[in-house]
Amino acid sequence: QDQQNQDQQNQDQQNQDQQNQDEQQQDEQNRDEQQQNQDEQQQDQSQDEQQQDQQNQDQQQQQDEQQQDQQQQQDQQNQDEQQQDQQQQNQDEQQQDQNQDEQQQQDQQNQDEQQQDQQQQNQDDQQQPQRQQPQQDRHAGEQGDPSDEQPNGHSGMPTAEEGEQPQSMTQEEAEKMLQAVRDRDLKRRYEKLRKTQRYYQPVDRDW
Repeated sequence: QDQQNQDQQNQDQQNQDQQNQDEQQQDEQNRDEQQQNQDEQQQDQSQDEQQQDQQNQDQQQQQDEQQQDQQQQQDQQNQDEQQQDQQQQNQDEQQQDQNQDEQQQQDQQNQDEQQQDQQQQNQDDQQQPQRQQPQQDRHAGEQGDPSDEQPNGHSGMPTAEEGEQPQSMTQEEAEKMLQAVRDRDLKRRYEKLRKTQRYYQPVDRDW
């Protein structure tokens, strides 16, 4: 009986040991699974972080490219504006040179006309005493020549028909003729200037 009891106890002890061993194995297995799960979670988290980093890099790269494109567009716009300003400045300079040339031509033309008028006036002034001299000589001859006396007892003045033909113009008539020439030249200059201004078309600035 004792032997059986002893065997029973040994058997129970073995069963208990086996049960403990199984429990230990199960605990170790559970710990391994937990560790594996933790490792997988960490791996997933690392992958997520890498993806997030990659997205951030892509976004930063896109922003940099956009900024670079905007800067290039701004530089091109500035360059175009500078070219337009330069072209406008060149046009203004050309227009100014053209206006100066036209003004110089007009001034030269006016100066030439003034010189012509001065020359004409000098010629008229030189011809006036030459016209007056024959008239004075003729008057002196008429007064000293007794053959011109009329038989009816009048003085030696010629008749109207005989005196109008050889008589030269008086000083007043010469001045009137000279003034008429000047008025005609002045009118011609004004007409010429008016025609020039009529064909002149001012250019409006387009800025």
